[in-house]
Amino acid sequence: QIPDEGVKTINQIKQAISSGDLEAARRAAHALAGVAGNFAAAKLERSAREIEAEASSKNEIESRVPELENVLRQTKEYLAELS
Repeated sequence: QIPDEGVKTINQIKQAISSGDLEAARRAAHALAGVAGNFAAAKLERSAREIEAEASSKNEIESRVPELENVLRQTKEYLAELS
């Protein structure tokens, strides 16, 4: 669930940034942080919370999206190893 939800949410964040809707980006990051927290994916949760906290600045959010994508990739790889 985390990989699929993560990709979907990152795309929502990018779309919100493109349209200048920082509140939508904040809500999407908040939702991803919640899912990550439910699965004890601490790095992913922390990265999403950082975006949520920076939602007042488009540049800050944009600069953190690559890190969020990287953390999601790491989380996916870890989950694949557990399977």
